[in-house]
Amino acid sequence: MAGKVQGKHAAGVHAANTQTEGIGKDANGNTVVWTADPDGGWTPVELKKKRHPGRIVAIVVAVLVALVAAAYAGGWWYFSNHLFPNTTMAGTDMSYKTAEELVQVADSLGSNYTMSIKGNDASFMVAAQDVAAGIDGTAVANRAITNDAALRWPLELTKEHDITDIVLDEFNTGTFKTDLRQQIQAYNATAKDPENAYIEYDAENKQYVIHPEVPGTKLQIQPILDAAEKALVSMESSIDIPEDAIVPADILATDERLVGAVDEANNYCKANLDLVLGDTAIHATTIDASQISQWVTIGDDYAVAFDEEAMNTWIQDLAVSLNTVGTERTYVRPSDGAEYLVSGGTYGWEIDNESLISQVSEGIKGGTEATITVPTFTEGYTWNGTGQPDWGAFADVDLSQQHARFFNLSGECVWESDFISGMPDGKHDTTPGVWRVLYKESPSVLRGEMTSSGQREYETKVQYWMQFTYSGIGFHDATWQWAFGGNSYAIGYGSHGCVNLPYSAAEELYGIIEAGNAVIVHW
Repeated sequence: MAGKVQGKHAAGVHAANTQTEGIGKDANGNTVVWTADPDGGWTPVELKKKRHPGRIVAIVVAVLVALVAAAYAGGWWYFSNHLFPNTTMAGTDMSYKTAEELVQVADSLGSNYTMSIKGNDASFMVAAQDVAAGIDGTAVANRAITNDAALRWPLELTKEHDITDIVLDEFNTGTFKTDLRQQIQAYNATAKDPENAYIEYDAENKQYVIHPEVPGTKLQIQPILDAAEKALVSMESSIDIPEDAIVPADILATDERLVGAVDEANNYCKANLDLVLGDTAIHATTIDASQISQWVTIGDDYAVAFDEEAMNTWIQDLAVSLNTVGTERTYVRPSDGAEYLVSGGTYGWEIDNESLISQVSEGIKGGTEATITVPTFTEGYTWNGTGQPDWGAFADVDLSQQHARFFNLSGECVWESDFISGMPDGKHDTTPGVWRVLYKESPSVLRGEMTSSGQREYETKVQYWMQFTYSGIGFHDATWQWAFGGNSYAIGYGSHGCVNLPYSAAEELYGIIEAGNAVIVHW
């Protein structure tokens, strides 16, 4: 529309022209679009330049790709000779170290590394250079810095990297552990073995107790090697010997077998039996834990057993020590102090072993605390120990003097008389011994042994009879004797074994002597 009048001044032209717009120049020479106004004029509109957005994007992308490629190539090149960030070796920060620096550090670590192992009074030291366990630093560097890893460098930047395991792979741990093992073995050669817990009878407290195990100083090798190997992972310079490295006792105080055995053994030891003699309860002995423990056995397998045979033997020995019937006893006659050693006879204590064993066994197994009157077949008046007199009131029949005496409980001579004893022919002798008056009878008939003709040797009536042997020897009046004492017994006037007394003497003795009194017959 060049040459057309602008604005309203072109209205006539516009009216004559049906066009509504056109392209032309404005007064400044700019290309514009003329748009028809409603009033017939023309209004210029500046024509915008044409743009190409696709080309710009392509350029930007190309630039970015070039920058990224350059950065990646630079990172690849850099990490082809450097360690990644966050890299450690044996606890040392090795971030961004070059391969050459890594070689130096690894070589130095291998040549200077030592480990000290201490504890329980033991001490070991292993030096890498002493056991030829050095590290090849170049090999470490070649494994730690690789092209493959460098190619992945963007992915590795935020990761943690510990190359100690590579160091350990190049470290000769075999010779290291061999040297440590040998040191421990040398130490153990003079170290103390542990002591097992064991059961023992505590005499003071009268019970079985468990003595606890006593730790030794010997060491188990493997736990120490394991700890050392673990410490090698971080190349620690010192470690403590693990507690579980101490060689333990095989049997501990908490062992259920020991605990059970002690309980079972102590159950036997609960019993406390006081053994007494006779109605007057003369103390004989006490059976308590001190004695019972000697009959309890605990086997190697901690099985508890009660040795009844040992108990029986002990009770039988006890009975022997208490028995006085027929034993030797030293006797001092109160009236004149004459001393005699007497033995034989029927007077004294005789223990019923079987009954005593039964009562003691039952009491022990029941854990009983009780007083047991020792069962007997015969008893003495008292008991003063082995070899001591155990009678109360007694008659003394002195065969050498042919004189008899009777002493009351106070030791006073309350009767005495001459007598005639048995004929000393080996058949009718009056038997020495300590006898017991079996019974007395008034009047009584004395009968001899039966003869081949069916008749008794004799049948003699006496007024006072006091028998003291089972064979028929006793005191009695003998009115047929013309004299008593002296040596009449040896010159043909001896009795068949009895102690012949004058009538009045027999009568008097009959009034004071009692069944159960002792009769001591001696030379």
